[in-house]
Formats: sequence, structure tokens, C-alpha cells
Amino acid sequence: MKIPPIKLLAAAVASAFVIIGCELGVPSPSGAPAEAPAPPADMTNSITIAEEPSPDQILFQSSPEWLTPSELYRMNSNGSGLTRLTNDLDPEYDPQWTPDGESIVYQCEGSICMSDSQGKNEKVLYVRDSKIDQFSDPALSPDGKLLAFSAVPAKPGATWDIFVYNLETQTLSNLTQTPGVADYTPVWHPLGGLAWSADGEIVYNSGDSDEVFILTDETTEHELEPDFSSDGFLLVFQGTSGDDGPRDIFITDIRADITTKLTQTATIADYAPVFSPDDSKIAYHRKDQPSDQDDEIYVMNIDGSGVTRLTFNDAEDFAPSWGMPVVTVSTGPDVTLAEGNPPTTQTPFAFEVKLSQAATANVSVNYTITSISASIPSDVSGGTGTVTFSPGQKSKTITVQVVADAVEETSESFKVTLWSPTGAVLGDYEARGVIENDDAPPSPSPSPSATPTAPPSLSDDGQIAWTSDQNGDYDIWVKGLDGSNIRHVTSSSDTEASPDFSPDGEMIVFNGGAGAPDIYWVPSDGSAAPTQIQGSSSSADVTPTWSPDGSQVAWASLGGTVNLVYATPPNGSPSLLHDTPGDESYPDWETLYNGNEGVAFQEQDGTGFNLLLLDRTTGAVTDYGQGIHPEISPDGRKLAFSSDRDGNYEIYVLDLTVAGATPVRLTTATGEDVGPSWSPDGSSIAFTSHRDGNAEIYIMTATGAQQTNFTNRPVDDFEPSWGIDPDAPSGASAEDPGHSVPAKGRQNTDPRLSVGIVLPTMLAAAWLLHRRK
Repeated sequence: MKIPPIKLLAAAVASAFVIIGCELGVPSPSGAPAEAPAPPADMTNSITIAEEPSPDQILFQSSPEWLTPSELYRMNSNGSGLTRLTNDLDPEYDPQWTPDGESIVYQCEGSICMSDSQGKNEKVLYVRDSKIDQFSDPALSPDGKLLAFSAVPAKPGATWDIFVYNLETQTLSNLTQTPGVADYTPVWHPLGGLAWSADGEIVYNSGDSDEVFILTDETTEHELEPDFSSDGFLLVFQGTSGDDGPRDIFITDIRADITTKLTQTATIADYAPVFSPDDSKIAYHRKDQPSDQDDEIYVMNIDGSGVTRLTFNDAEDFAPSWGMPVVTVSTGPDVTLAEGNPPTTQTPFAFEVKLSQAATANVSVNYTITSISASIPSDVSGGTGTVTFSPGQKSKTITVQVVADAVEETSESFKVTLWSPTGAVLGDYEARGVIENDDAPPSPSPSPSATPTAPPSLSDDGQIAWTSDQNGDYDIWVKGLDGSNIRHVTSSSDTEASPDFSPDGEMIVFNGGAGAPDIYWVPSDGSAAPTQIQGSSSSADVTPTWSPDGSQVAWASLGGTVNLVYATPPNGSPSLLHDTPGDESYPDWETLYNGNEGVAFQEQDGTGFNLLLLDRTTGAVTDYGQGIHPEISPDGRKLAFSSDRDGNYEIYVLDLTVAGATPVRLTTATGEDVGPSWSPDGSSIAFTSHRDGNAEIYIMTATGAQQTNFTNRPVDDFEPSWGIDPDAPSGASAEDPGHSVPAKGRQNTDPRLSVGIVLPTMLAAAWLLHRRK
């Protein structure tokens, strides 16, 4: 089972609160409208409400008139199927779908509550106590563990701050305490961290430090109600073009730092925009339509076209939240069954595929059955298929047929992977089947003796550098292959990552620094502090690599797009190494088998990641297809890389000397294996694996044998670089701090982001969020 990872904000523990676990009864609705009234015949920018259901649903609050108690409603995304969810004496405000699509969170009287998608089974998540005067705008984190909201502390002169309540530890943290600055409307970023409105500007904090960064520019004022697209690239919010005038909807492309005004209304105010689950539309509420003086819910395309009104009544309809069912596969343990024996020919393995809420229209999801260690088709039937949910259905079954035989063999496994859903978003998208052997060994028979072949052995040559959050922030660590000579070569509170050894093993180059990263180098023995390579650009610079002779360093530089540049340290000015229409990153610079210099890198063109190899001597660029994290072997004959072409990120090796060669898969773990690094003699490979539940460094032979832990700790260890060990300095400690130093200050629950599987996404989103302070 695999869950798409989300990096969460690390909220500091402040004081303890008691969570109320009792369920509150919901009075039976009375007088709840079944459908929205038909629109007026002369209404412009409107549609006739159709009754075709839709899988995605818009949640909103509605009150008969201003300052009367509001209740919660939901409807199909075309305005049909209006359903009242609450009906009691207390008002409900600020509804939001939970990230899993199963529930809704909202502000109830003096509390923050949660109920199911039908408004039933209400329970209290947080009760306001004497330390809080008033609060609003609850937002649940992607993993459902943290609850953010804006509130006024109960003390003289206090203004609105952002708070985070930890639902597991029942502790409350005040994240913003800036005197005179009002903070409102928090929203979680898909890649981690929290954004909110601070004194009329949209700001962001990644959770990695106390720094807050401004996301919007000076062309807009009174900015409130931010919301991010699912990839984190786009930010939508309400604001004004100046100090006066009605509120309009704006959208900012964070990658290009471009803000566009979507609604152009001189006398009409638009509020509270949110993205649709597929990011193609925006819902919002509009006030003072000339023909209707009440707030109504509208939708439009993300370019501002196709404005469509969804509600038509005399009530105040506002604060929309747009959600969609979540589809998952077998969220429990592995499906484990005995293989079976003849005369049975097949054993069915059943995998449950579930929707978080019953479909209101057809929902479908594709699936693929692939091998982990079982053979296809001799052990298990592979292939692809589609699961379709009809309206009202929540559960379906994928049946995989396992071939029964009488041959003794070890237990084998395969996996079922969901992909490309229609009408839903993915939750847990991968499940594993384990085929247990139930056959007796055959009777032994004499066989001629043979000269045994010595198994490949792991290299004991060199040292490995890696990135770790051992001390609560990301630093570079180094130790020898025998576990000795451990040193902490960077130790600032900033993030240092992506180490690469110089050819002689004397220096390590890495990216680090506060805010947008720069390129630094440091002696590998830790004898001096890191030094920034001069002449680097003002944009984000990441994933450095040394030239084969150690005289130059190349890296990925972000300025609008991500390009490869290089410089001669320490004072050289960067020069363009390579530029294509896509974003290039993770360069590896080596001498190829033919004597030419080659630079392998990954490129993102909007649809995925491809592996490219630039021959610097001839200028030719070869595309080797899908993959990430390329690493050329020391002899220049092979390319190691990571790929999810079989459904899960694994390590592959490709022979560069053979045209059209097929990559050989080396790992088959259930967790993702990424970021390969060759040993100096080319006999072994280090890589990052998540098979143990967190990021650890593993090593294996160049054929994939003897996969062994190099690190095994409760912290995240990743991004290995294997280099020559010149001579360890005298007096170095051979004691691994191991479990003795606890991780602190952050809750990094997303090792994939740390490892950099989606680094171009981070470059385009997370690092860009850090550009302006």
C-alpha cells in the first residue's frame, strides 16, 4: 500500500487541550429546499439547472438573510441536486471538504466540528477555551492531524493570529504573533506549509523555519481567502486593484510571478474563490448582482471566461468549497493467500477499491497489475483494466488470478496500482498481493558437481556523503564504508542538501542557504566551514555536480525555467550549459566510454520526466525515455537511474554502449528506491530506499545483489554521493550517533520530497515560494 505523500507544517507544541469525543445529534431538517429555484428568464451569464448528477460536489453556507444563522448545503458542480446538510438553532460557517473527501469541517457554535458528507454523525474537533476570544476559517491538514484556523487571543489589544491545533496531541500553537498585524484565512499548501492573509497580503511559511514569504505582488490590495491549485503552482484569491473599489478574483502563477485579474466588475463584489478538484474552474460567491441583491454561488474557468451562476434564491449563499470523492485500493494489510495446487488452476486474489463517498455520477479508475517478484504470466495474470462505480456505489473489487502449481518456491508478490481516475482523486493507490508457497520440496536427485561462481561482492572502497535531518534540519553527513570516521560537515539552521564529492574526494559541493538555495562547497573532512561559490545567480540553484577533472561545477538554475549552468569555483561566473523547452535538473557530468564528456540530466516537459544525455564534444542530445536521477558509471559505459515505469520507483541500469538497449531493473522493493550513486570502482551502487517506512541509504552490487542498509535510523537519510576516501583525519570519532540524537523541530512525513523525486515541482513551487520576503 502506498499513499501519495504530503509534506506537513511542523507546528510547535504550546499548551494542552481536551478534545471532545462525543457525537452530537443533528436535528431532522425541516423545510429544506430540495432544489434551487429556477433562474429568472432574463438572467445573464446563467444556465438552466440540469438534473444530470456530477461526482464533484460544491459545499457552501447559506442564510435566509444577512446576520441570520447560516446552514450548510451541498450541490452538484452544475448547480443541481441541492441538499441541505444542517438544520439547527446554531449557525454553521466556513465549511471545507476534508482532503480525503469523506467529511466536512466547519465552524459550529464555539467549536470546530466535523461531520460526514451527508451532514450526519457530527463530532467536535476543537472547543474554544478561555485563551481564545473568537475564531474562524478552519482548515484541516492533508493528513488530517493538524487543524489551522484564525483566532483572536483573549488579551487586551490582541488582533487576529493563525493557530494550529494538533488533533493527536491536543495541543495548540500560535504561529503568528506580530503586533498590529491581522492574520486571516489559512490554507494548507499541497507541498507543505501554510499560507494566509497577513495585513492584506498573501504570505507563506514552509514550516522549515520562522521565515514568512510574500506570494502576491504590489498590484493588488486587500488580499484574502487564498487557495492553491492541486500542484501548488497557482494561487487564487480575492482582492482589489487599489485601495478602493469592490472585491475581485485574482490568480497568480507562482512559477512566472504573474498576477491576472479574472473578474472585471465595476460595481459587483466577488469573494472566496476555490479551485475545482481538476483545477479547470474556480467557484466563488458574488454580491449585489443588479437583478438579485443576495450573494450567490458562481463558477468560471480559470482564465475568467464562462462565468456561470449556480444558485438562485433569496438567501445569502457564500463560502464555497469544491470536493470530489477519493478512490483507494485495499487500505488494509497485504492480500496474502496460499498459491493453491492442481487440479485447481487459479487462485483468486480480491482487492477492494473504495470511494470515500457514494458516487452521484459514474466514477472510473484504471488499474495495472505488475510484478514485484512474481513472474507474469506464469505466476500471476498481469495487465490493465478499469473499475467503474455507478451512482450510489462505494465499493468494487479487482480480482487477480494467481496460477496454482506444485512447484516449491519462495513466497512471491505483485502489486495493483490505480491511475488516471475520472470523477475522483487518488488516495491510497497501490496494494500488494503476497503469494505464499504451499508446495513440498522435490526429492533430491544426484547431480554433477559444478565449480561454484563467486557471488558479486559489495565495494568497501571510499566514503558516502548524504543528506539527513538527524539534528532537526537538513545537513550533510559523511562516513566511511566500514561505519567509521563519521562527521557532520554542515550544521547551520538552513537546509543543506544534494551533496556531490569532487573526483579526488577532498571537497563536497551542495546546495543550501536561507530562502532560495545557492551552491556551496566544503572540505569532506569537515575541517572548514562551507563557502559559497561566487558568481552564482540570484535565482534558486540546486543539484550540483563536479566536472570529471574537478575544475568546474554544474547545477540547475531556476529563473522562470530551470536550465543547466556551470562555473569554475570559487569566482567563476555561471555560463549556460544546456537549455531545452522543459526544465532540466539533476545533472551528472562524467567522461563517457568513447572519451567524450557527457552530462546526463532529467527534463520535465509538463507531462513527466525524461532522461537525456548531452555529449559535450559533439553537442548531440540523446533521449533515453522516462526516468529521474541519472548517474553515469565511472567507466562511462552505464547509466543508473530511477523510474516508476513499472508502477513504483525502482533503480534501473542502462548500457550506453548498446543502441536501443533495454534497461535492467535492479530493485523490487515495495517502497520507492531513488537517487542512485556509483561506487568509485563501479562495482556497487548506493541509493535511497523507503522500504523501511522512512528514507534510508542502501547499497547493492551493480547487478542488484546484496541490498544492504548503510543507514538504519529513525530519521530521514537520503541523497547519497559515493566518493573516494583520501585519508581519514586523525582523531575522528568512530561512534555513530545513530538513535542517540533525536530528530527535532519538524515533522517531515514526506521522504519523497526530501529525496527529490519531484524536485522540479519543488523548484517551480516550493523554492519559488521562498523568492520574496
